[in-house]
Amino acid sequence: MAEMEVLRALDAIFETFRSHIEGLMVIVPPINMFETPHDIVLQVALPGVKKEDIKLSFSDGYVTVKAYRRKMLSEEDMPHFKALEISSGLIRRKVFVGKEVDTENIQSTLEDGILEIRFPRKKPLSVDLQIETEE
Repeated sequence: MAEMEVLRALDAIFETFRSHIEGLMVIVPPINMFETPHDIVLQVALPGVKKEDIKLSFSDGYVTVKAYRRKMLSEEDMPHFKALEISSGLIRRKVFVGKEVDTENIQSTLEDGILEIRFPRKKPLSVDLQIETEE
């Protein structure tokens, strides 16, 4: 049982430390980024985040995603946790997607905790060329 007491003491120390730095912590979400012939597509994992808690901006080829994940459970439920790995708080990610995008037609959707942002290219990635022959 001494092992459990040590674990509880470590959890208490960690919780005290976490509460002091919680305001300074920023969650960096994982992303996927890929290209299609007409778009650059960025997918950002934002489970538990509501659409109204997300802000997007684009400047100098960078997209910035800012969001806030609210606490999932009340303080009353906290003593019953066996693990607490899903953080609440400020989420921020800045990604370079390039300057050659059509900023007037950027589209975003949020579905199943994945924010998808499509950046249409000003020019397609590739074009078909015609071969001319001399006659």
